[in-house]
Amino acid sequence: MSKLIVQNKGDYAFFQGDAPLRFKRKGNEYTAEVQEDENGEIRFTVLRRSELRAPLWFLRCLLYWMLGFFGIFTKRYPAATDSVTCRVRIAAGHENEICMFMNPPMKQSYPGALPFTFTSTVPAFCDSQKFDPDPVAKRRRKVYTWIFNVLLRLVGLIGFAFVIVNFFIRHL
Repeated sequence: MSKLIVQNKGDYAFFQGDAPLRFKRKGNEYTAEVQEDENGEIRFTVLRRSELRAPLWFLRCLLYWMLGFFGIFTKRYPAATDSVTCRVRIAAGHENEICMFMNPPMKQSYPGALPFTFTSTVPAFCDSQKFDPDPVAKRRRKVYTWIFNVLLRLVGLIGFAFVIVNFFIRHL
């Protein structure tokens, strides 16, 4: 059994087989135990998907927007909507500690951007280590931003009008 140490994990998900890896957090490092297969190799998958790709994304956004006091305390969705799907294979005879550093996605991705780098010297093989553009999440983020900005302004105007009308009714 080996230890996988991930720095700056962010919203990446790690799977070994079909089971997600369970990480323990210590500062900015996340540690998980990974199993070796019968050949002594370690295989796992690194995924990153925007939550705007979920089937009921609009209802979830609307619920969080209302619970977040009409957008004031609502978390902002990152401008980078790129996805990552990468299968990693670490060859036999590796170290007991495998260290990875996760690079955050950028708003404007460029062809040479890597989602992660290995900070320890391990012979690792990745099938597609790159950020893939996700047009569905990008379009949904634009829709979300536009709709909820308009809704926030409408709620603000209605609230302001309500306060003004109540003020004039009480003082006249």
